[in-house]
Amino acid sequence: MTAFPDENEDTLYLTRGTCVCWIPKYIASPRPSSLSRQYMLCLDHADYRPFWTMTRVVHVDKLQEIMKEGLKPRLFMESELTILPRIVPHLRGLYFGIPEKGHNWYGNVSMEAQFKKFLKALRPRVYFIDSVDFKVSSLTRLLLTTRKYDNYFSRYDAKIIGGPWYRDPDGTDWHLVNARRYNSEKRNRICHRLEFVLDLKDLQYEKLLSMCKILPADHTQANTGKPRTCREYYSGRQFCPYPWSIARTERYLSRVLV
Repeated sequence: MTAFPDENEDTLYLTRGTCVCWIPKYIASPRPSSLSRQYMLCLDHADYRPFWTMTRVVHVDKLQEIMKEGLKPRLFMESELTILPRIVPHLRGLYFGIPEKGHNWYGNVSMEAQFKKFLKALRPRVYFIDSVDFKVSSLTRLLLTTRKYDNYFSRYDAKIIGGPWYRDPDGTDWHLVNARRYNSEKRNRICHRLEFVLDLKDLQYEKLLSMCKILPADHTQANTGKPRTCREYYSGRQFCPYPWSIARTERYLSRVLV
């Protein structure tokens, strides 16, 4: 199975309840001999926001594991609403995203790396994976890898405006904060998020970790019972043991990061 979409229409891959995993229609890169494409999600150029860093947010117990054992990639599950396990079942990786303000539902410690520094150091290939529509929001995943997956995914061209990540002629990176939905010109009621799936070699994960700045994140709403308050524990209807404020996490980090 491959993930090559139709040029003229959206391609549906899987559904679960009201959620839809799909690949948008695309336009080919204008550069000669380029395999890259751009996937049309943008409805308004005003929906782009600049970004300079990417981050992976975890709970403090996971940070302790990472400091001892390093970043450990994992297999992806179809329950995560992604085509990855169907297309490349053996692919292991880690999610990184764009830093968000306010409460963070992934945890209370952010491992934040300069995006351009990462690209310059590891020079990864970029592939489009999929988009997922939720009830009032959506996300899009791009694969950043030092391996070659041209037989499975389409290369992504960030220099063409319209997709989830755009690099303008001045070299500024932009991410899409709202987007159209599957087979529609309607936008999300809330937002669109960009996620990077990193598929690297062991030494490259070590290099990435060395680039990361460890920062506290707000996780105080974890046990309020509201949606999107703690992905790891609330999704399983469990009590989160780390509903910490930024100040408490800062005190913790000052003790362990010495």
